[in-house]
Amino acid sequence: MQNNQQRLFLLLILAGIIYFLYTKWDAYKNPTPVVETEQVVTTNQADGSSAVPTLGSSHSEGQHVANLDDYITVVTDLYEVKIAKQGGDIIEAGLLKYPESLEAQDVPFKILDNSPKLFQVAQTGLLAESENGSVLHTDSYFTSGADHYEMAEGDDSLIVPLTYVDPETNLAVTKVYEFNRDHYTIGFSQQVENRSSQDWVGREYRQIATKKPHNPKGSAIGASSFDGSVFSLPHNDYKYEKLAYEKMTTIERGFNSEGREVTRHNPKTFEGDAGWIAMIQQYFVAASVAGKDKEATKQTQNIIQTFQIGDFKDISQNTYVISMMNKNPVTIKPGESYNFESRYFMGPKLKEQLEETADYLDLTLDYGWFSPISELMLWILKFFHSFIGNWGWSIILLTLTVKLALFYFANKGYTSMAKMRAVAPKLALIKEEYGDNRQKQSEEMMKLYRKEKINPLGGCWPIIIQIPVFIALFWMLMESVELRQAPWILWIKDLSLRDPYFILPVIMGVTMFFQQRLNPAPTDPMQQKVMKWLPVVFTFMFMWFAAGIVLYWITNNLLTILQQSFIMRRVERDINKHNHN
Repeated sequence: MQNNQQRLFLLLILAGIIYFLYTKWDAYKNPTPVVETEQVVTTNQADGSSAVPTLGSSHSEGQHVANLDDYITVVTDLYEVKIAKQGGDIIEAGLLKYPESLEAQDVPFKILDNSPKLFQVAQTGLLAESENGSVLHTDSYFTSGADHYEMAEGDDSLIVPLTYVDPETNLAVTKVYEFNRDHYTIGFSQQVENRSSQDWVGREYRQIATKKPHNPKGSAIGASSFDGSVFSLPHNDYKYEKLAYEKMTTIERGFNSEGREVTRHNPKTFEGDAGWIAMIQQYFVAASVAGKDKEATKQTQNIIQTFQIGDFKDISQNTYVISMMNKNPVTIKPGESYNFESRYFMGPKLKEQLEETADYLDLTLDYGWFSPISELMLWILKFFHSFIGNWGWSIILLTLTVKLALFYFANKGYTSMAKMRAVAPKLALIKEEYGDNRQKQSEEMMKLYRKEKINPLGGCWPIIIQIPVFIALFWMLMESVELRQAPWILWIKDLSLRDPYFILPVIMGVTMFFQQRLNPAPTDPMQQKVMKWLPVVFTFMFMWFAAGIVLYWITNNLLTILQQSFIMRRVERDINKHNHN
């Protein structure tokens, strides 16, 4: 009984090590399968209508959707954007307030990019019900009143229109982008004017495609932010759905007409009202949202499809696509027009802006099981940062705040541990006196606990209450863009990445060693040996954690040492006073 807290502690460490080893083993034993048979991608259909064009339909290997040399540039307070005249879509979007890396502070992070290396684009267009009325826009050439647009100082928005007139159908299409100051929501519409003598029947499609998964830095022990496609159809039981890249199609195996074995990758299809589609990665999201605003989306019925393009033998070369289109076609009579309205969110995962843009879009900022704790900790961090201006010192103040909030529980636990340490010699005598008589040992120990008013399980509290806090902090640092590239002091240039010189993990191990000396020593020789090595094990594990997490743990250890030292002196004084009386 006297070693329950050590056993629990060891069990938690063992569980962490097992999880680490399992994730690495699973990745080794179950790599992405390579199918040697013929691969077939089925044409994605929706309700038997014309297919949404795949990115590879007009360009080799699906890597390019537009001519990079012929585009319109747009500069706002947040963006540096390129809109291709061929197709009229955004092919590059750089975020001016978020540098690409610490080494390239003057290069904006590109959330959209048409280059083969960082391929991720948004594509839009129209689908006609009849073949001769099809307008796909992949190769349609749009014109605009200028080749460069820039948001003037003092303006709250910037409107960028592009127009295309189909020579066969005489259908005029105007794509309009509306950029807003201080906001990552981009208004978008496709205004269709029927200048022909026949009805035009069709619908709009929007899709986001990425060439390959991103590889976020700073992940640890097999854990990383979700990177893939997500969507929401909130009125149809699809509140927030995640589809990893390898899950974006259904696999069907069979034989072709020549008798060869084939593996068909069929699109997945979902239907519902309103909603949005997105590709997300660590810190950033690229989303297309149905309707002009949150209130106007409830009448929209949509079809969402996910699929991939490529040979499937090398997933890094595949193109992953999530698309949304109107379920019901629109009829536009001669001389009339119709406006398909939607909006984009292209930027960092800022909770307030995500909430304003669409229902459940804020869930792309995924803190996991302990989201409320993570959100509260981020709020406290922001509060401290508002007057300190340094995220590292803010983490130290956050640790102090958490310590004060949990003071009552920790105090009870450390008091119990101090009493256990004080009676350790008596426990050793009981063990020596009764030898192998386990039942008698337990009876005498329980008598001693009652006499000294000790709860043998009380020492577990400091460990148990730290578990949700640590997990919440881990995911908060992993997901919160505020901590991206946030420096502290000297060599720590980015608190969201591991310490490049492993200095903080070593300091953490030293503080853990001194903290361990304040705890009651296990009476079991094997446990004693394991406990001695724990600081070394933890030092190694924390080498791969974000520097912000290690900083939190160091500060927590130092505060714990102070708290335990004070409690130890107080308990020993009370026991000596009691024995003297």
